[in-house]
Amino acid sequence: MNEVPSNLLQALENDITQIAILYDISMIVGINDRDHLMSLILDKATRTLSSDMAVVILKNNHVLEAVCSRGVLISEVDRLLGDDSLQSDIINLCDNVQNSHFVKESTDGIDFAGTKYATLLFQPIKSQGHVLGVIIIGRLLKSGFNREELKLFSLLAQKAYVSLENIKLREEVYLQSITDALTGLYNFRYIESKMSKTLQDAEERQQNLTLVLMDFLHFKDVNDRLGHKMGNHVLAQFGSFLREQFPENDCCRIGGDEFLIVFVDKTLEEVKRECEKIKSFVHRKSVKDIISRGINFGVDVGFSRYREDGYNYGELYKVADARMYEDKAKNKREQ
Repeated sequence: MNEVPSNLLQALENDITQIAILYDISMIVGINDRDHLMSLILDKATRTLSSDMAVVILKNNHVLEAVCSRGVLISEVDRLLGDDSLQSDIINLCDNVQNSHFVKESTDGIDFAGTKYATLLFQPIKSQGHVLGVIIIGRLLKSGFNREELKLFSLLAQKAYVSLENIKLREEVYLQSITDALTGLYNFRYIESKMSKTLQDAEERQQNLTLVLMDFLHFKDVNDRLGHKMGNHVLAQFGSFLREQFPENDCCRIGGDEFLIVFVDKTLEEVKRECEKIKSFVHRKSVKDIISRGINFGVDVGFSRYREDGYNYGELYKVADARMYEDKAKNKREQ
């Protein structure tokens, strides 16, 4: 039986290795988490190119952010990104979509984050002229990259682009599903899905939690007399106020003119002061057309406290809703 030449065996082993790498690369497209994706990409890159250092830098407009690394600290890369020459190299590579990659080589070594590398390879993450970032690969001793290595690395970057775009699209779809389009606040789906975790956190940290429920006084009259366009304007304006006034809180439009805010780690007196600010805003910002039509516009507020009034979202909502309607009846009597 004839012995298989060693060069043929080596070529066969290389082919098997490349097939395995291609299979691994093809599997990253379905990953849903960006950090997990970047970690896998660098694992594949260092394995494919036998590299000593690798880092992924993503680009948002002209702001660069190091998001994952191997063989170098993220903090060191962030420090380097303040270097004008490195910034220029990366941004030029990202902006010049004709370049598929570029290589820096030096017998004296190229300094990158305090280490000298024989070779640095910059590979953009791009498709059809749109660039998301760059992968940088460093070798300490071995210089140059062969055609097969560059081809596999380019394919890896292409798959990274597709995966990042898929993740971005999924995030956008998810955000739309939990956001009220008119006000920009969260919708009832978000608050109902998150409240159990919020309550659990409050219990574990022994924090106060207050649920505040609001709706407008005589909002139906606004729609009936002034039209739904004016009603939508009022809702959008109120949503904008809540986003600006309470950026750290979960603010939600339940539906119609009903809104909800979750206050964590605030005393009851602090929450009441915040509610007075909300009422003051509504009275101050009520448009003249509403007042001139004789509509006594305002906001009704009810609240409930975790532990004192209930231990789950349903119980807390029920108490806050009842108190809100008590406030509504009081406001109508005082008109």
